[in-house]
Amino acid sequence: MVSQSAFVKRLEEQVKLEVIRAGCPAPHFEMEWISDEIHGRPHGGTGGGFETTYSIPDLADEGEEKMVARLKIYRRAFSALILHFEALRPILKDIKRNYDNMLTFRERQVGEITKVKKNIHHLELSLDERMESVRFEGFQQLGEMEKQCYLLMCHVDRQDAAMRTMTDILNK
Repeated sequence: MVSQSAFVKRLEEQVKLEVIRAGCPAPHFEMEWISDEIHGRPHGGTGGGFETTYSIPDLADEGEEKMVARLKIYRRAFSALILHFEALRPILKDIKRNYDNMLTFRERQVGEITKVKKNIHHLELSLDERMESVRFEGFQQLGEMEKQCYLLMCHVDRQDAAMRTMTDILNK
């Protein structure tokens, strides 16, 4: 039992260091829960169950890339557990296979999302350029139309003045 405890402690420290190196937030509850379970200590919360010690808010703002990095770290740790605990190897291998399948799926999704984000960014830039050219052309046309409108208004004012003059002459 001592060797298992030393192994788990060493693995726990290694995972913590890798999580920090990856730049992921390192929530204390994950490894404490495992350590408490191994050493037979009651873990946090009133019910003493996993649901009372695992809290999502610490990871809520973690980006997709960081989440995948964190999962890769735990994938390696899980492999170490499979190698160390021979009696549990069959069930742990099944768990790991399903876990790895989901991780691979998520990695593909993150890759696709990254491509879509880049595509959206390029489209936004293209659209901004098009909008600027349309605005510029529109502003030129608007300026020309304002000039024409001003000339027409001047012409109408002159015509109006001429008609008033003629009306005044006729009324006298």
